[in-house]
Amino acid sequence: MTMSLGRSTRTTAFLIVGGAIAAAAVTHSVWSEPMQEQPFATRAVCAGRYDLNIPEGFEIRIDAALLNGFQVTTLGQMDEQTLRTTVETRRRSLEDGETDASGEQTRLRWARENGRTTILASDVVIDIPGVVLESYEVEAYSRQNGTVFKLVGTITQENEADELAMLTHVAEGLRDEDGPGFCLDSGRYPERLDWQVVEAFIHDPDMVGYGMTLSISDGLRAPSDIPDPAKTLSPNATSRQIADQPGYETQIVTPGATGREDGVAIRFMASAGQEAKAGQPFVTIGAELFKDAESADTPPYDTQTSRALWDSILTSLRPRP
Repeated sequence: MTMSLGRSTRTTAFLIVGGAIAAAAVTHSVWSEPMQEQPFATRAVCAGRYDLNIPEGFEIRIDAALLNGFQVTTLGQMDEQTLRTTVETRRRSLEDGETDASGEQTRLRWARENGRTTILASDVVIDIPGVVLESYEVEAYSRQNGTVFKLVGTITQENEADELAMLTHVAEGLRDEDGPGFCLDSGRYPERLDWQVVEAFIHDPDMVGYGMTLSISDGLRAPSDIPDPAKTLSPNATSRQIADQPGYETQIVTPGATGREDGVAIRFMASAGQEAKAGQPFVTIGAELFKDAESADTPPYDTQTSRALWDSILTSLRPRP
C-alpha cells in the first residue's frame, strides 16, 4: 500500500533530467524511514554525478548544468540541415549586432567549425578608446546521434587556446544515450572533469509554492578554496551525512498562520562536503525544501510529510557509476 500524496499515484514517465535515460532508469521502492506507517512509492532519477529517489508523482527539472564552466543545455532532436540553418541564423543575428534591454550591444567576433562542433564567438561593443576586453563570449553547438547540445561560456584572452580546446573537448564528449557519468537533460558526459555543477528543482507539478532545490558541485580540482559546510548554516544546525559526505541541516517550521511577509511556513536546509583548497578534489552538496503557505500543516504536504520527503530524498542521494 502506498500513500498517494493527495491524489492517485502516477507511474507514467515524464520529461526529467536525462530524458530517455531517466525513463529507462525508473525503479520502484517504498520509504521505510522515518515513516514506516506511511510509505511512498518512489523512482530513481539522476542529477549530475548523483542518483536519487523521488516520489512517483514528482518531477525533477535541471535548472543548470556546467562542465568546466561551460553551461550545457539540450536543444532536442535536429537533422543536420536544421542544425546548420539554426546556427547560420544565429551567426547572422550576431553579425548584425544584438542589443539587450540595457542597451548593451554584442557583435560576432568569429565563427568556426571544429570537428562536429560549431563555435560562435562574440564581443560586447565598447566605444571607449584604448579599452581592451580581457575575455569574450562563446556558444558552441554539437550534434550527437541527432541530439543537439548547446554550450555557453566565457573565454579569457590569457588562456584562449587552452579554454577553446576544453570547450571542444567537452562538446565532443557529450552523449545522448544511457550510461555512467554526469547526467543532464537528455544526455550525459562520461568523463569526470575538474569542475562540474548541477542545479535541480524537485517538485509536484500540480502544486505551487512547494518544492526542493538541489545544488551539487564536484570535480578533480576545486576552482577556489571550499569552506567547511558547517560555516554555511546557522549555529543551531545539526549533523547530517549526505551521500557519504559530512554535513549539517536545519529545519524551520512556522505552525499556524505565519504572518511573515515571504509566507514561508517550512524551510529545511542542508549543506554537506569537506573543506578543500583550490586545486584539490572536492564535493559540495546543498539542498533546501520550502513551502510557501499560510500554514505549515496545509495539506497535502504537512510538516510530517515534508520531513518524510526531505529525509527520503537526502538519504537516497548516491554517486553514479
